[in-house]
Amino acid sequence: VRITGIDLRGVNARLGVDADGALVLDAGSEPVKLGKGIPAAAETSDSSALVFAVLTAVDLMAREDGELFALETAQLSGAKLSLVDAGGNERIGFDNVNIRMTPLDSAARRIDINARGASGIKDFSIELRAGENNLRQASLEVRQFEPSDIFALVLGGSWGGLNGLSLSGKASVQTSGPDTPLLAKLDLNIAAGSVQMAGGASNAMHVDGGKLRLTYNNEKGQADIEELSLKSGVSGVVLSGFARRSLPQAWNSVLTGKGVFGGEGKDPAITVDQISLALSGQENGDLALERLDVRGPSLAVAAKGIMRSYATNPGVELSMTITDSDARAAIALWPGFVSPEVRKIISSRTPAGFIERMDLNMNFPPEVLKAAQAGLAVPDDSIKVTLKGRNVRFLVTEGLPPVSDAAIVAVSTGRTLLVEASSARTEASPGRFLSLSEGSFAIDDTYDSRALGRVGFRTTGSIEALIALLASPVLRDFAPFRVEPGSIRGNLDLRSTI
Repeated sequence: VRITGIDLRGVNARLGVDADGALVLDAGSEPVKLGKGIPAAAETSDSSALVFAVLTAVDLMAREDGELFALETAQLSGAKLSLVDAGGNERIGFDNVNIRMTPLDSAARRIDINARGASGIKDFSIELRAGENNLRQASLEVRQFEPSDIFALVLGGSWGGLNGLSLSGKASVQTSGPDTPLLAKLDLNIAAGSVQMAGGASNAMHVDGGKLRLTYNNEKGQADIEELSLKSGVSGVVLSGFARRSLPQAWNSVLTGKGVFGGEGKDPAITVDQISLALSGQENGDLALERLDVRGPSLAVAAKGIMRSYATNPGVELSMTITDSDARAAIALWPGFVSPEVRKIISSRTPAGFIERMDLNMNFPPEVLKAAQAGLAVPDDSIKVTLKGRNVRFLVTEGLPPVSDAAIVAVSTGRTLLVEASSARTEASPGRFLSLSEGSFAIDDTYDSRALGRVGFRTTGSIEALIALLASPVLRDFAPFRVEPGSIRGNLDLRSTI
């Protein structure tokens, strides 16, 4: 008797690999080994074992002597399917799984798969073909697949920071047996979605779409990324590089490219000629930003950081240095979750300037990160930003002329802000300037909406310029005396504290 077809409905099954790398199906009774599988699977970490399980299934269905190849049709409807690693841990679970396998010719089968998981619908087709010299090929047409499930499959834990970004396009897998390299190629489109840092440490970054093209060689344990492009509004990047498994449960990736970043507020976009990014996944679950260099005509940024235990109880550390950059470009790249109140003050009051150097350091352990997410004040020592700038233009308040050509040094912590200006000037009236020095602006608690800034400065220049300034609408009612313009002449040297 030869079985030529199977139709299963409502099955609850677990599919994975055992310690020997064999594909194992457990449908509620005694687990069944479907074949010897790929021996390399036994030597890999749990983080990649399920990848080999899927490839084993592909290999089994394409073998002429395999248990599944002899079937003319096979159908699975309304099933629940869990993909588990060698330790029995579920990596991905699917509800309402529908699979149909149909013959194409004597050496090929087509498998249509539709399933629903926690992150959405998976919809793709696989064409399996056996060729000469033991060649096995699988061509995939992906209509919808979420990258968060790939994260869970390959890295062993889901990352809630990926929302949407559904993948669609073409992929292929090729091998001539367990002793030869397995090659895979992907050419996928990325749909709209969002990316968020671990634990919601920052606002979600919307992505309009993108492209991913790569080749993978399991012998090298490396994916060569030919193109990773992402677009979000006026911003966009195009990167290439590689991602490889460095240790049994660790990986690293290096990407380089160029792009355009949206400016701050209504500022023009920022051109970036060089992006260099190095990431690594640690065995303990940490995600490390080993290096980020961003350079363009108006800015130079270097950063590094780490997201600790991001899958469970996240914490974030970050350091960033910006040198020889346009002030508005530097503000645009200042992460919004770092001293948000200080950032808002500087962004709204600094329309121009040049940053000689800006150092940003933050350390958010889990409890501090939770407070920041809730909009609460963070410890003073959790953040420190130092800045040195020149030719800075600063808006003191509406109705007063701006301070210009300022040379400043600023220090911001978790709750405080201090800006010191060694020199600056202000145009009190057309053609009349006052020189400012020994200036300072301080706020003791940036989270206190009632907190007032303390201002101190030294003013030198003509008395006529001061009289013109005091006659401005915003200061007229506060002037201690009224003097007609031109009635007093001379120079002044005045120290003020507000």
